[in-house]
Amino acid sequence: MQKVIFIELSVDRKDQFITDITESLHQTGKKIHIYASSQSALKKIDQLLWVRKPDSFLPHIIMSKIDSDSTKPIEPILLIDQPVDVVGDVLILNDPMELSQIGVYPMIIDFAETYDAQRLQASRQRYKIFRDSGRFELSFEKFGSFLKLIKSL
Repeated sequence: MQKVIFIELSVDRKDQFITDITESLHQTGKKIHIYASSQSALKKIDQLLWVRKPDSFLPHIIMSKIDSDSTKPIEPILLIDQPVDVVGDVLILNDPMELSQIGVYPMIIDFAETYDAQRLQASRQRYKIFRDSGRFELSFEKFGSFLKLIKSL
């Protein structure tokens, strides 16, 4: 059963949290796909991954529906705006993705954005959709406890 982890965000800094999570998962050797629905969101995450820390590099590439290159990427971190035919260990959702497009990732990370009532309601709706599908094991974590959990993966 696929595992979906909702991480509580109490402040509006999802991009930063995504880069922190990506760095921690990358250190464990996981292949990570980060989904965003727009080119501008992909580019923002791409930029944050480049400037994450001056002395580190997170090998990544944007695989967009507008890309014409059909070769399989060697980078362990893919920034995607549609489902891809590349095996990944973890899917991080910057934006919601249709259940039918999620694929067979062992772990999916979504966010409960508690800092905003409308975003929190949308997070709860996504949680309900995951739960009602019967395909997923769901959990809820605070950000700090999730980073500690990563080390045990």
